[in-house]
Amino acid sequence: MKRTLAVILLLLVVLTLAACGSKEDKTSAVPMPTNGGDEADIHLDPNDPLASYLDLSQLSQETLASATQELNLTSENNGVQAKLTKVLGDPLTLYAVVEMTTPGNAPQNEAEISAVLLEGTFRDPENLPSMPENSDVNIQTLPPKENTVTYLLNISYQDETLTPGKDVTLLLKNELAGGAPHLFHWTIQTQGDTRHLSLIDQSGAEAGTAVLSSFGMSAALHSQQSLDMDTLAQEVVLLDLNGKPVPGFQCSGITGDGTNLCVKATSFTPLELSKLSTLKIGTFSALVN
Repeated sequence: MKRTLAVILLLLVVLTLAACGSKEDKTSAVPMPTNGGDEADIHLDPNDPLASYLDLSQLSQETLASATQELNLTSENNGVQAKLTKVLGDPLTLYAVVEMTTPGNAPQNEAEISAVLLEGTFRDPENLPSMPENSDVNIQTLPPKENTVTYLLNISYQDETLTPGKDVTLLLKNELAGGAPHLFHWTIQTQGDTRHLSLIDQSGAEAGTAVLSSFGMSAALHSQQSLDMDTLAQEVVLLDLNGKPVPGFQCSGITGDGTNLCVKATSFTPLELSKLSTLKIGTFSALVN
């Protein structure tokens, strides 16, 4: 009897250790914190960085499929190969996954990278126009895997720019291979719902406009009084149909002179727009549904 109990206990210990090991593997990726935080603390899953940077579980399969475009485009320059695997987004926001591979084990985690996304097809990387005003590029770098490093690009615009059927050019440069450029060309197929909103102040007077999508928001705000931009950045809120703040909706930047402002936000938990009720920016608000 004692021998039987010992065998059972040993099996329980083995199963417990196996379960703990399985749990640790699943939680190794640390996405963008939905309640704010330092992006330096993010650890993305190299096999699917988009799925760990964004919580896509609230989008329908139809919406997610419409917002995703598989590309698998390649570019090689000075021995460095770059591959643009896929993009995700809508007319306001675009996420892109890029892999760069070197012939040897170069210290890619220390190599700075820059990106420019332009409307139209351009072949000369030394003669490109500038990106539109109030457009932003944010880049997350994943730890190198052997001689390959993966970058996650987040490119956002003030207006609906990336509409289906539009030809675009992505230019990438980094310190590898002497900063050799990589150009990618494709036609936008990603699409998503957007809403044009009217912002009003507490008196009901019109105070600006906003464009809202599942992945982000851009607003042009006009105030009679100068506003503190640091304070306003903490007061950008999106409410669901129950009047509760949507998690993962964060101000990503404010520019302007205090009275005329451009306010942008990123939704790290993208939602169907039909599930939203109100956008609030400080004391200003706009109805979504």
